[in-house]
Parts: sequence; C-alpha cells; structure tokens
Amino acid sequence: MECTKDQPGSYSAMLKELAKLDNTVPTKRVTYPSIEVARKHVKGVWVKFTDMIFSINHQEIYCTGVEMKQGVKTLIFTNFEMPVSEYTKPVSTIVSKSMKDYITQPKKAGSYKNCEGGGWYSMANLYELNGKFYTDAY
Repeated sequence: MECTKDQPGSYSAMLKELAKLDNTVPTKRVTYPSIEVARKHVKGVWVKFTDMIFSINHQEIYCTGVEMKQGVKTLIFTNFEMPVSEYTKPVSTIVSKSMKDYITQPKKAGSYKNCEGGGWYSMANLYELNGKFYTDAY
C-alpha cells in the first residue's frame, strides 16, 4: 500500500497506525447490561451470540453457537448448554476502536475526489497521518 493521495491506504490501516502511535491496542471492550441490549446496540446490526463474552462461575467464556432446542433458544458452550432467557448478567464484546477513540488524530486532507480515479468513492474523506494518506472509501 502506497498511502499516497493517488493511492491512499484504507481506513482500517489508518486506525492500526493510530493505535501504534498512541501505543495502544486497536480494539476496545464494550459491556452491555443484558443480552437484549447487546443484540440491539450496533446501529440495527445485532451483536452475534458467538461474539459475546459471558461471565459464568467467575469465568469469562464465549458460546460456540445457538440452537433452538424444544422451542427454546439455547446458548451452546464447550461443556454445557443454557437457555438464553436464563442468562441475566451483563455481556461484553470486543470491537474495533473508532478514530475518535485515539489521542492522535489525522488531519483532514479533503476528499478522495481530488485524486485520480473517482467513481463511486469520489466523495470519500481523505486523511493525512505522518505524511501518508488514507481514505474511508473502502
């Protein structure tokens, strides 16, 4: 990846670079008060059960899947199963940080339309970070 104005890097590559500059990880943990809240939180896209971190018997574990068993939605863990309705504690998930989560911020460098190319991504944002350019077009 060249990371020039003509061939900018991806937004996710910029976020990884921001994490390096801030000496941190590119992900964060988000905790929800219940499964229902987690499932409805992400802009209309439900958090998958297999992406949730459950706290059971003072251990954090992931479920391996969800099945309907005798008409009851059931969480499947490695060594046991549990109806979804019986889990009433908070759940967490690990998500990528957004640009606003970093101390270091890239400079706005206009739109990607100012570069050669164009097309469907011609109105994408262009950012400059340490002399490299990134876009949120991809």
